[in-house]
Amino acid sequence: MSALALRSYTPAMSLPWFTMLASADASDPNANNLLVLVLSVGLILGIIVLALVPIVRTRRHRHGDIIRVLTFFWGVAAAYIAFKTTTQQLDWSAERVSRLESGYYSQAQVDQGAPGWPILSISAIALGYGGLVVWSFLPLLPVAAMATPSKAMEKPVPSTNPSPPADA
Repeated sequence: MSALALRSYTPAMSLPWFTMLASADASDPNANNLLVLVLSVGLILGIIVLALVPIVRTRRHRHGDIIRVLTFFWGVAAAYIAFKTTTQQLDWSAERVSRLESGYYSQAQVDQGAPGWPILSISAIALGYGGLVVWSFLPLLPVAAMATPSKAMEKPVPSTNPSPPADA
């Protein structure tokens, strides 16, 4: 070897190119982004439709304001959990395919480290929604009772002017 060749020689040059490119991701990132976008929009629309059930039922409900606020927070929590779970599962799916295609993992090893489903969070969201729907379907307050208090609740107001004395 010449002196010039020895100075420019590095150990990385002796590795074949296929080992350096073994973990290159050849998938189209735009297709994955489109899938995430479509799934996210679908999940959000589904959550909005579900949230409309308690909101529509609370028009003349005595606790309508509270139910609407709780439904809003339920929707935010449901959207967060749905989006987080969807992105985790999509990322894991891509990782699983990458592991299978690499050839370094056996079928039994591929699924090690897979993210689990958030069963506790999904159960809490489902129970919260069920509670909101049941609460919104409880008996409504009559319109007349909303406008004026009942007579039993009213107390007589004492007069500040004494009545004139009766003539005999």
